[in-house]
Amino acid sequence: MDLSSLVAHAEELYQQRSWVSAQLLYERITALDPSLAVRLSLPLASAHCAIETAKPDQLDDVVSERAAVIDRASLIGRLDQLRRRTGELCAAGDFRRASRLLRLTALYDWSIGYTYKTSITDTRSDCCALLARPPADRDPPFIAEQALSDDALARAVEGCRGMRLLLVFPTTTPQAVRWTMSAEALGLALRTFDSWVPKPGVSAEGYAASLEAEINDFRPAVIAFQNLFETGITSHDAVADGVAAVLETARRKLGCRVVKILTDGWYQAGSGGTYRGLGHAVDLVHHCHPTILERASADELAATFCYPLPSLLPQPSVAYDEIPRAAFAGGVDLVSPARLVWWAELGKRALPIDFDFWVSAGTPRPYVSEAEYANQLRRYRITINPTRRSTGATIMVGRSLETAVSGGFLLEEDSVDTAYFFKRGLHYMPFQTIGDIEEILGALFDDHERRARVAQAAQQWSRRYFTGQYFWAGLVSRATAS
Repeated sequence: MDLSSLVAHAEELYQQRSWVSAQLLYERITALDPSLAVRLSLPLASAHCAIETAKPDQLDDVVSERAAVIDRASLIGRLDQLRRRTGELCAAGDFRRASRLLRLTALYDWSIGYTYKTSITDTRSDCCALLARPPADRDPPFIAEQALSDDALARAVEGCRGMRLLLVFPTTTPQAVRWTMSAEALGLALRTFDSWVPKPGVSAEGYAASLEAEINDFRPAVIAFQNLFETGITSHDAVADGVAAVLETARRKLGCRVVKILTDGWYQAGSGGTYRGLGHAVDLVHHCHPTILERASADELAATFCYPLPSLLPQPSVAYDEIPRAAFAGGVDLVSPARLVWWAELGKRALPIDFDFWVSAGTPRPYVSEAEYANQLRRYRITINPTRRSTGATIMVGRSLETAVSGGFLLEEDSVDTAYFFKRGLHYMPFQTIGDIEEILGALFDDHERRARVAQAAQQWSRRYFTGQYFWAGLVSRATAS
């Protein structure tokens, strides 16, 4: 029996959000051709419809069981629709329905399920012990392992003056401005080259030759290439091979030193791309994830610079704690789906948290200036920053640094990364579970003096170490010594 027209009608009703009618058709198709229903992931779509039509006091009674999966592409499409719908429900304040939909999603999506299993519990972790007993005031590990001493920093800064640096990165992002400003402030002679878009009139096939011409004209001492071979135009093998040959020639003939800067090193650690090109096209690999250091060989470790990227924001013009609420930081996308879980479950508990500024339901957040962004990070009483990625790893993210450098109080999902660069309990408060968040908010929400002391210490620390001087001096000195 050809059910294609019936399936098409059911999907049309689903997209129109005629939940009852769509569910009835899905159930009819399932009865007529169970194998087709499984192939199209119709049991998942039908379960979604049941959640949408349930009354608020009946949501917990909706029974969902994991169905067999035959067509993974079909499943991925369904899960994407569920994530988008969950974001819409959260944005509308329907947190209980969003939570029920996420628990359905968790049957199929490992990262969502893992977050529920490990984090959405009233159990308190050892993070809460920091409320009563902050740790001793000791330097975090990066000071001894990565940062330059005062004398070495002075020498490295002097060596940077006038040194030619070619920055290859997406040139139109806010991060590009931070990179260029911080590099130029150190006295580096800077030229930029886009890593995503060829120059006007240049095809993708001509990108490598265009880069080679730029290198030969500028003759840089150091080439810093963002996400080389991983994202942008060099993620395509046909282009990557040509660029690798250009960089290898520049190293051999011009003495250039090439640094591969990984802005999402946590992802490359899982895909095996961290050290691609090392030894022939690359001299030094940069990332900011100390857990990768534990897996590196001796040769790889010697060619690694583990340090946060420059976080250069304007000094805020507002007072700390201007808004007596917490703010939920971070957007929801494919690399951070766990934030949907935190959004729904924190929302269900009706805690004094604002979500609307930070997270959108699948649409871009309205643009704000760097100055206004810094003000938003500072004016809230507490910034809550879930950082779990789709791999399950919790990491230090850009907003970790941005909150600190802006003078906000950071309550962040616990990670090895942040504890490597900041002092737990003294520069920020970590959490692991939703129970932790409730207890920490209860203890610190009205303790302005302690929060202000932590925020100020974090701001002073981050403005000293993480606004660019140590980064560029350390990267250049490591690269030219390699």
